[in-house]
Amino acid sequence: MESVKKQNSPLNNNVIKTRNLSKNEEENSLQNSFLGRFYRAFYVLYCIVGFLVTLGSLYLLICFYAYFKKFLQSNNLNKNESQFLFNKAGEFKNIKYYGYKKTFQTVIFSMMNIIKSSKNLSDKEFSARYDCTARNYLFYGPPGTGKTLFVKRLVYLLNYNFNDKFKTTNKDYVRICFVSPNQLEDKFIGETEKNIKNLFKEARDDKDYTATIIFIDEIDSFFGDRKLDTTIHSSRSKTEFLNFLSGVSEDRKKNVFFIGATNLITRIDDAFVRRMENRYEFRLPSKLEIIN
Repeated sequence: MESVKKQNSPLNNNVIKTRNLSKNEEENSLQNSFLGRFYRAFYVLYCIVGFLVTLGSLYLLICFYAYFKKFLQSNNLNKNESQFLFNKAGEFKNIKYYGYKKTFQTVIFSMMNIIKSSKNLSDKEFSARYDCTARNYLFYGPPGTGKTLFVKRLVYLLNYNFNDKFKTTNKDYVRICFVSPNQLEDKFIGETEKNIKNLFKEARDDKDYTATIIFIDEIDSFFGDRKLDTTIHSSRSKTEFLNFLSGVSEDRKKNVFFIGATNLITRIDDAFVRRMENRYEFRLPSKLEIIN
């Protein structure tokens, strides 16, 4: 009886309750500890994801702003302001060039004939006599053979012929635009094609000039083999350029001549070479030519 009383005594009951409370507290603390770690991990993950989303949104916003800014600049371009620089023939008066006299005569003769025919023949007669590629010239040869200098002298001599023909002095009948491939290429889709269109449009707007020449040096850097193109954007821009060289959607009687120069003709796309009806090789001079 005494042992039963001891077991049921208030002291024992308190001890049991205390033990039960301790167990419950341990279980609750373990549960709270697990939930705490879970919530902390979830919060960290949430912060990381939120940061990445914010960073991505900021990047897209910057890209959109850059594109929109360029779009506004292209649309707000002053109509009277030329995107490309055109030089008058008189600027090359003091250019000296030795050699290639026959080439000068041949090129000037062909250009003068085309210009004369554009004035005297009807559209039908002119198209029957001249293909659009007749106004395209390709100068090729190793570096240091004077291709660019030849073009500058050519512009002056062509203009000199007009002054002699019309009995005028120091009047500019011819102008030229020196274009680098970097001026045409643009990272934004469709902008390269737009630059090409603007170039030929400005060249055709030559009411004050009898002839306009577009000259692109190192044309191989822009017109490499199209089979090696890795993007549709690059292929489309080259196709657009070829269309202009072929006279697609162009007034054939507009006297715009194209001259391309390259040190590496083998790297140029075949379609481009085919559109260069007039091709001239520039060689390094021999010892005899240098002496003479």
